[in-house]
Amino acid sequence: MSNFKELSRDAFIVLGLTFLGGFIVGISGQGQDHLLAVAISNLIFSTLGFFIAGCLNKSNRFKHLSKVVLIVWVVSLVNLLFGITPLQWLSSIIFLFITMGIGGGLSLLFVKQQSEANA
Repeated sequence: MSNFKELSRDAFIVLGLTFLGGFIVGISGQGQDHLLAVAISNLIFSTLGFFIAGCLNKSNRFKHLSKVVLIVWVVSLVNLLFGITPLQWLSSIIFLFITMGIGGGLSLLFVKQQSEANA
């Protein structure tokens, strides 16, 4: 079972990497392709965050990562202050579950999942 410390750590990893990617895109300029760059950055860095979180959690990986998605999604409510709409925020959970599936799936290639009895 996922404890608060692990959930907080993994949510921080995903949020921190996503913030880092957005920061890099932000300082690189405001050209025509800015929104595309932000989208690609979010895809890469949130997938990387879920990959790392998946590697760190070896049992009940996808149950744990689903809880991390919910935490990241709720924390991302702050984005409403920065111009996204409530509908965009609501629909972002779909994007988070997609990146969780990709990152968590990739983590299975590198770190085997343990059964509950071995955890």
